[in-house]
Amino acid sequence: KQWYQRRVRAAPFNNFLHTQMSGMIEHILNTKVNGYDDAMLLNYMIRDMRLLLKVEEAWGEKTIREDHSNPCKKRVRRAGYLGHVYKIATDIQDTLLNKENKKYILEWLETQHSPTFWKEF
Repeated sequence: KQWYQRRVRAAPFNNFLHTQMSGMIEHILNTKVNGYDDAMLLNYMIRDMRLLLKVEEAWGEKTIREDHSNPCKKRVRRAGYLGHVYKIATDIQDTLLNKENKKYILEWLETQHSPTFWKEF
């Protein structure tokens, strides 16, 4: 968990890493489960890795950064992983609207103080 967080923060433009992670998350969200025992990976991703909170934090962060590589031009750049964050967020939203696994996400959202992000997304 910490390794992934360090990699994402250290390499915000590593498209290969972010594509693989968003693909794995999509696969886990779309896997049919028959009960809590089968949903172990899904629950781990939601509860222990706090995926929904991480997506919410990444979306809410100041995602535009100043680029100081050229002192003559003051440019701002968007973090390179935001497209992947958007894809993961839409996969979660799709799961909440259309998939059988929504009950695991809804259970977690009910325990949170402010689940408004996912209602408004």
